[in-house]
Amino acid sequence: MENIKDILSNLKERFANPFIFAFFSSWIIINWKIALSIIWHNESDIKAEGYTSIYKFIESNFTQEQMLCKPLWFAIGYTLLFPILKNLIRIFNSLINKWGEKLNLNVIGGAKISLDKYISLRENYLIKAKTLSNAFEKESQFLEDNRSLAETIVELNKKNDEYYKQLIENQKVATESKSSFVLDGRWQLSILDDIQMKMGGKVAIQNGNDWYSLGPNDEMILTHNIRDFIYDVNTTEAFFVIVPIRNLAQNMSELAPKTYRLKLYPDTMEGEENYVNKIFFTRIR
Repeated sequence: MENIKDILSNLKERFANPFIFAFFSSWIIINWKIALSIIWHNESDIKAEGYTSIYKFIESNFTQEQMLCKPLWFAIGYTLLFPILKNLIRIFNSLINKWGEKLNLNVIGGAKISLDKYISLRENYLIKAKTLSNAFEKESQFLEDNRSLAETIVELNKKNDEYYKQLIENQKVATESKSSFVLDGRWQLSILDDIQMKMGGKVAIQNGNDWYSLGPNDEMILTHNIRDFIYDVNTTEAFFVIVPIRNLAQNMSELAPKTYRLKLYPDTMEGEENYVNKIFFTRIR
């Protein structure tokens, strides 16, 4: 059953082709006798025409011109000329309709609405229709742009959240990386009082915790420990306290801790000692 349907569907597609349809139709018209004898024939009628069988009848009427050439030329002409003819008919119908419309308007020119008024109203209608169409197109474009903008905003918000998380992570890493080890090295201290700059000796800091005084021959004497180190990544400022080692203190004044607030640079540190004295650290090469 499906094979029969496939065959019929295939035949339908074939005959839908203008060239095949024209060739088949012209062949039936030109060779109507053969077509008729194939569909319906009578042996007595065939013999009355002087033929012994229907095959002899078809053979005697079979010519190349009748069977092939004429149907072929008709099919070619139909395929080429029919679209042109079809468009000409359509143009003719349009002209007739337009002529009839104008004639009708001329007839009713003296009625309730004049021809000039009708033409003016029609032109206004066409203008408004075009304006409305443009408004619909702009609205459609606006909605499309709005949808695209909303998608872009969502994407930007998503990226902003990712950047913010990354920034927080970087700040966390930067803060953690700025431990008291950044103070390590040998430093020349200078203290600025109200009158002049005074040399404050030399110190060495090791392991971010041990504060040494340097003697004349650069001998290192452990005098203090560094405590409560805090670093502000935004201002590059460090806060810490140095606590003297008790068994090295010679008097009570030397047991007092000192608080430093310094701004860190690659080879210098400058700030305040005990929030009063201006103090400068210069790295010793």
